[in-house]
Amino acid sequence: MKDLGIKVSFYTLIGNILLSAFKLFAGIAGASAAMVADGLHSLSDVFTTIIVMFSLKVANKPADEEHPYGHGRAESIASKILGLALMVVAVGVAKNGIESLILGSEAPEKIALIAAIISIVVKEVMYQATISVGKKTQSKALVASAWHHRSDAYSSVGTLVGIFAARRGWYFMDGVGALIVSVLIFKMGWEIWKKTVEELMDTQKSGDGRELIEAICQRENVILKEDLLRLRHYGNKIYAEMTIVVPGELSVTEAHDRSECIRSKLLNEIPNLEDVIIHVDPRETDYKELSKSTVC
Repeated sequence: MKDLGIKVSFYTLIGNILLSAFKLFAGIAGASAAMVADGLHSLSDVFTTIIVMFSLKVANKPADEEHPYGHGRAESIASKILGLALMVVAVGVAKNGIESLILGSEAPEKIALIAAIISIVVKEVMYQATISVGKKTQSKALVASAWHHRSDAYSSVGTLVGIFAARRGWYFMDGVGALIVSVLIFKMGWEIWKKTVEELMDTQKSGDGRELIEAICQRENVILKEDLLRLRHYGNKIYAEMTIVVPGELSVTEAHDRSECIRSKLLNEIPNLEDVIIHVDPRETDYKELSKSTVC
């Protein structure tokens, strides 16, 4: 699966190198600040795709003595870099747009318009290919990279509108198009960066697998201390730590067997759950009826 991610990243890397070169040429030759900005955005994709490919190789390494949880968070780090790169690019694009508005601009040439159309089609194809593989391999870095491609497609739409309007006589729209592009890029980068920071900080939130763990425990008649359920994400893998309550009259062996039973069910039924540590708390309250009805 990881090889598939590296393969699609390699193809998009080649595509981005060719596309960014063409867009920069079209922007300079076609006298379009918006297209130059768009070309710089595509050029940033070359840098970020290399980061994604490297992170996928690192994340695929098995756990070792220094990294007992594996290397999955290499993808999270890569996604964070992608988000920051997008925001930096957005600032550069905005600078070009402001300069175009202040200094003024002439009507862009037709080649800039053609480049924008080609960019929209190519980047959307890259997005669809990368997001498909990213979801299939559950790779956060690939998904982030896919949204980088989609942000480039969005920026090309803004560029297209700006160039078209400028060619119709609204010359300032070329700079306005660059500013609109910068806002879209910055927003995308901020969302990716924020999401990866939450993961690296082990932020606990709904929808991260805890509802499924709680549902399985409830189904198996196991008392779970929900406030002590903690999850950690390493790439596409989840590591859990939880505490269950068992009747106080159970022996250590019986309590252990019960925890191992629920642990086995959780690992079998939750695809991304790599490991779970279960603490056992005894309870003096009468749980005899519960004890008899519990299959685990």
